[in-house]
Amino acid sequence: QIGNTKLQRLGTAINRIIQLSVLATPMAIMGPMSYFSDSMHRHSWEYSLWAIEQAGPTAIKWVQWATTRQDLFSPEFCQYFGKLRDDTRGHAWKATEKILEEDLG
Repeated sequence: QIGNTKLQRLGTAINRIIQLSVLATPMAIMGPMSYFSDSMHRHSWEYSLWAIEQAGPTAIKWVQWATTRQDLFSPEFCQYFGKLRDDTRGHAWKATEKILEEDLG
């Protein structure tokens, strides 16, 4: 939940920023190293895909859109992250029902 007070909402926002920063930080290291090692290059793509999935539906949707724009992004990017359009992980309908029940009653 986001929170009922401004302070709770601020805390939630700060928590989310920290979560996303933790997901992005390894890329700051792996990105430059991937130029020197084919193995690191492959691992950086794998980690990026995992991190985007962990970042949530907004990040996934943004990357799904980006993979359709081959005029803006490299073919390698579009091909690799195209997996987010074709091979995404779903979750059980029961999980959706539980969330809806908790949020909407």
